[in-house]
Amino acid sequence: MKIAIAANGNTLEDSIPDTFEESAFLLIVETDDGSYEAFKNPQGKGSAGLAMTREIIKHDCEALISGSIEKQAFDVLMKAQVTRYMGANCRATDALHLMDANKLVFIRVPNGEVWTPYIHNNNAANCKGHEDYS
Repeated sequence: MKIAIAANGNTLEDSIPDTFEESAFLLIVETDDGSYEAFKNPQGKGSAGLAMTREIIKHDCEALISGSIEKQAFDVLMKAQVTRYMGANCRATDALHLMDANKLVFIRVPNGEVWTPYIHNNNAANCKGHEDYS
């Protein structure tokens, strides 16, 4: 399985920045054998992160560990069904171990939006007067 990690440097010892777009490098890790490739962010820090999202999709990564993600890159990753994990300020290697232990939080919405889970209200429907269900 391949996992992408947005990092400040080109090794697994480097930390993950607060935001995906601030990443200087993208690490593509093959979890089966621990090997990885480092890709320099071609757009540089502070970009929209779209070049890195293309790299994630090109390598068929199942997940991304990063900091928060701005809407444009988030939408691309979501449509590609890439699972997103919050790993800001962790070393890349530590974040991988935390992900394996199911201890990283999912990034459910783009940066700046608030995730409000839908609350099912089973009493909301009123079927009075519709007793005939034939």
